[in-house]
Amino acid sequence: MKCLWTARAEMGIGAMVLLVGFLLLISRNLESRKFLSLCAFGLGILIVLFPTTLIGVCANPEMPCISIMKPILFMTGFITGASGIIGTLWNHFKAPESQA
Repeated sequence: MKCLWTARAEMGIGAMVLLVGFLLLISRNLESRKFLSLCAFGLGILIVLFPTTLIGVCANPEMPCISIMKPILFMTGFITGASGIIGTLWNHFKAPESQA
């Protein structure tokens, strides 16, 4: 079933989002934070694409995978992608730290 494979793929993407978030938390280098924020943006796009176009979900609109899982994944992907873009812009316009 499509929804099973979508759920498995999203668990892998979720693990990657957690890893990127942890690395952003401990990163001190401005360039690495920019790169990790771009990675978060890309992962947000993948979160949205898996249930919509790449794998999909069940065709029956009464199934929980289309009525619950798909909207939640869409919202989660949008929030992750938007956070990635905001983080990238924030780190791009942030003044470089002095190297004293």
